[in-house]
Amino acid sequence: ESQDILMSASTVACGGKMLWLDARALGVFLWGRSTESLKNQMEVIARNQYMAGDARDPTACCLFYFALGKVKLVHGLWRQAAWHKEQAIMLKFLANDFSESRWQTAALKNAFALLSKQRYEYAAAFFLLGGSLKDTVNVCLKHLADFQLAVALARVVEGDDGPVLKNILEDHVIPRAFREGNRWLGSWAFWMLKRRDLAVRILLTPLRNLAAELDSQIGEIGDPHYDDPSLALLFGQLKSRSLQTVKGTNEISGQTEFNFVHQMARVLCRMGCHVLALDLVRSWSFERPVPPPAPTRDILEPLDTRLQELQNGDGSLSLNRDVSMSRSRSRVPSSPTMRRGRSRLQRSSMIIDMDLPSFPPTREPSPPTVETIPEQTVVASGSLMNGKDAPRGRLVSPVVGNGEIQVEQNGFGNLMKSAKRDVVVPEFDMSNFF
Repeated sequence: ESQDILMSASTVACGGKMLWLDARALGVFLWGRSTESLKNQMEVIARNQYMAGDARDPTACCLFYFALGKVKLVHGLWRQAAWHKEQAIMLKFLANDFSESRWQTAALKNAFALLSKQRYEYAAAFFLLGGSLKDTVNVCLKHLADFQLAVALARVVEGDDGPVLKNILEDHVIPRAFREGNRWLGSWAFWMLKRRDLAVRILLTPLRNLAAELDSQIGEIGDPHYDDPSLALLFGQLKSRSLQTVKGTNEISGQTEFNFVHQMARVLCRMGCHVLALDLVRSWSFERPVPPPAPTRDILEPLDTRLQELQNGDGSLSLNRDVSMSRSRSRVPSSPTMRRGRSRLQRSSMIIDMDLPSFPPTREPSPPTVETIPEQTVVASGSLMNGKDAPRGRLVSPVVGNGEIQVEQNGFGNLMKSAKRDVVVPEFDMSNFF
């Protein structure tokens, strides 16, 4: 929610002119979420890279401008570089249409030639000009040893859901996080991979135990970096952020969480922040977040369907008391705990990032209503039927009409009327007590 504020503060910290070294030190292209904001920031960095110093060298900014697709702008910058020995060649080459496969192949050949001359950043720019983002990323990772530059180019070119960014996170960033014991980096990588349950678990779970559960092979595991009290703040923010983080929090044992909080309190005491340590242990809640229940029929069913069910054949509404009572009972929460958890989740605006399982109801159904049957009931054939033999669930009472005995199926209201009419109250006799 404070991305713009953080970006402005980062720009001010760099003196108003953010270069790529500054952006890498601040991790701008890691914590930035909006793709448009990242593109705007990359354009600012490209302009500052070009303006840095007195040389005005187009080779210093062409990588960022090619990622933004602004080839014509780079061509215009080369026109102003009369001092550069490669000006004539680049003006002629950049005048071509690189949407054609012919010129893309030419750009790739020039990129391999620049690799042989160890001009790695310029080679990465030509790979990008040739439409090969994967080769550009490989140059950044292997030759430039800059995974943040690879992540920045992948996010700007193909977005956060592209295959190149996924390969960077799985094959380079996550193993690096385990090797360096960097829980912050590992949590960010899992969050970008839509594995938010692991993004929470890596903050508390021992890295060796978590590495054994991953599909990818984690070779070296370094120092776990448990001496960072800000991990407690990050865990408190993420544990009920989405359904996946709730799932990951519930997979962390209570003893592991207790040891984590205790360690953070010890670190704060060693730092001389005894008040913060006391506040941490007093205000920490070990309560597990509760996921919301699966959507019920009352939530998913549109109002028009409800009205169609209540309409009679003539178009009038039929107000059935039994149906309304059963639906009102179904809306009542099953327990006070679920009601409190549901209201708490509504206030926290949880992200729904996984399917909610539809579990069978845990509440037992209400027993069927037992209705009283008269001892002897006259049926349509004129014979007598005992109350024990009468069908259950409906009351059969004789109604005389036109000299014939008819069968009427009475509802709950008629039953109460007949009960009031047939009840005989005996007279009070004081002699019965002596």
